[in-house]
Amino acid sequence: MTLQERIQEDTKEAMKQRAEARLSTLRMLKAALKNKQIDLMHELTEEEVVQVIKSQIKQLADAVTLYSEGGRQEAVLAAQKEITLLESYLPAQIADEDLEVIVRQALVEASMTSKEQMGKAMGAAMKAVAGQADGSRVRGIVEKILAVAIFVVIGLSLSGVVYAASKTTASQDLVLMGLRIARAFLLVFGVASINYLLVGSFKYMIASGRNEDVALSLHKITIGLIGTVTVACLYIVVTSMLQTLGA
Repeated sequence: MTLQERIQEDTKEAMKQRAEARLSTLRMLKAALKNKQIDLMHELTEEEVVQVIKSQIKQLADAVTLYSEGGRQEAVLAAQKEITLLESYLPAQIADEDLEVIVRQALVEASMTSKEQMGKAMGAAMKAVAGQADGSRVRGIVEKILAVAIFVVIGLSLSGVVYAASKTTASQDLVLMGLRIARAFLLVFGVASINYLLVGSFKYMIASGRNEDVALSLHKITIGLIGTVTVACLYIVVTSMLQTLGA
């Protein structure tokens, strides 16, 4: 049974039981699905149905925030019940640990190793996840993996450079120049990581309990922390190499 068929059956059941609140929510969902189908001019896929449901949930979540600020507790409870109903049609969300394993494997198979490939990396990751996690969660993990991948490449490159320097004195000046450039690059990347951390922290403070915004800001904080710590470690390594080579 497809999602739309399930929604249709549940609508009929709500009519039989005269469950007005449930019926109203399902009718609004069906209307949103119909409008999406008209816009796209084709039968909706399961993924597109899920996206419509998520859009409806986001609208309700925004309404909950407004109702809370206006002190309309009864409206808050009603909207939360609608959200719970709509969430029952979403695929089960997998744990962060399992999600990272799936995303990492997808990026390895697609040979994605840099942030310049972010669009393609997200496409590969979302296809592998198959609706079992929100796009914001997937994006956070993809960004984290690609950030670490960049540092791994830098580390391997630096190791190769130092090894070459140990083999021939003639190339030492070139090696020193490369290490200095790498250190300057790390300083820039470090500033960017700290900025990412600060932005994530600020967004977390103003998220006002909105689940999607909180999750996204926590991902930014995590990536900022990982980037800052990794840059600091690599900076120490590069500086040590420069001192060893007599710079």
